[in-house]
Amino acid sequence: MPIPSVLSVVVYWVAGFFVIASGAMCVHTIQNSMRLRGIRLAWNAGRLWGYPLFSCLFLGVMAVVTWAALSRGDHASYGMVGAYTWTGLMWFVVSHLTSRRYLTDHGIVKNINEPEQTIAWNQIVDHVRSTGSSGHCFTFLFRETGDRGALTGPLLRIELEVPDRHLPEFQRLLDLKLGRASRPELRERTFSNTAD
Repeated sequence: MPIPSVLSVVVYWVAGFFVIASGAMCVHTIQNSMRLRGIRLAWNAGRLWGYPLFSCLFLGVMAVVTWAALSRGDHASYGMVGAYTWTGLMWFVVSHLTSRRYLTDHGIVKNINEPEQTIAWNQIVDHVRSTGSSGHCFTFLFRETGDRGALTGPLLRIELEVPDRHLPEFQRLLDLKLGRASRPELRERTFSNTAD
């Protein structure tokens, strides 16, 4: 078998692997998103108007390549173009769902595929709010839950950027779940009252 034909077989096997793997990852991510219960607030947190940047760029490139293959009538490349387009679509779905931020009755879910980026409301020890270019950044300090439900271990942190349009609803949810002490202006007022 000549070298170019061996290389093309390897390329097709690799493309086939990515088609299957991206489809399986997409199914897994959709299942994780469907398992979420009691969603109180959710928003897109991608870099391209709320959508994931790199998967959108890849889909754009694949749209151009697909158009070029169709306009030239290059039937031999349809399979490969279709495989890369499928992989790009699966990548977009996975990255879109994992970049969404969810606040549920149970806690904060920053990435549905990574359990360590999910924290329960009762794990949160404190939080700090700062203002950034794309909205408000909340840094939550929390501890892991031990065997008997007690908070143990070192302080961990997770950052969550909240767009301006979701800030009032987000603040109401923090007040409900963490109590009135979650309002920085109330803490400052209480501190200044006790200083007098």
